[in-house]
Amino acid sequence: MTIGASAMHCLVLPGATVPSAATLELGLTSTRATIAGAPATFTITSRDAHGNPRGMGGDAWRVELRRVGVPADIVPARVRDNGDGTYSVVAMPKRKGTYTVVVSGSDGREVRSPAVELKVAAAPVAGSSSRALGNILDGLTDLVAGEPSLLFVEPCDALGNAHDEVAEVLGALRVELTDGSGRPDHESRAFARTQGQHIAVEVVAAVAGAALLHVAISGVPVRGSPFGVRVRPGVPDASKCTISQATWRVMAGGA
Repeated sequence: MTIGASAMHCLVLPGATVPSAATLELGLTSTRATIAGAPATFTITSRDAHGNPRGMGGDAWRVELRRVGVPADIVPARVRDNGDGTYSVVAMPKRKGTYTVVVSGSDGREVRSPAVELKVAAAPVAGSSSRALGNILDGLTDLVAGEPSLLFVEPCDALGNAHDEVAEVLGALRVELTDGSGRPDHESRAFARTQGQHIAVEVVAAVAGAALLHVAISGVPVRGSPFGVRVRPGVPDASKCTISQATWRVMAGGA
């Protein structure tokens, strides 16, 4: 039945916010990835039970990032009400890994929308935060002249995250031996190769005595470098032996 001769116009307002209907969008690339120490941005859009955008502010959202496999590693996010039904979210994870983005409504219950994951990679390598490991650096083992001694270098970013692309660091790594006053041992050698998330370095010293072992990435010394080490003489080599002037004395009973 038609009432009157003209159509009636009415305004349908969105209903109350329903947390489970809210949508979450990442302000990142399609890979949902960032690097440690860089801000990750998100946008929450409040909606009613029918999926209509609320179009007004006032909702209380709580957002945090939880690192997968490390339940205690939780990164809280800052939420800003834009006043139009959208909320800007910023989080800054400092450890590499995969994080699940968890959104909770004003009632404290988590939004059960499809899970959103954020992959965080290590930032560029920082020499001063990288580490060198090995018994020869801890003073537990001496180097032996002419024999290879093993140490490991772990490239890390400025926040201490081990770097994933270790092979890229090989060309920037420098390892050398000097004496205590800084004079280089020109006959020493160092050979490096990748081994998992480390670089394995074989150092062959030539000069016995106290020495300094310098380890640097892109010219920046790694943590603790230079390391005080000791080089013991190697196996005797007859071709390198010398005879100094000597005075001979005939022993009693000698021929």
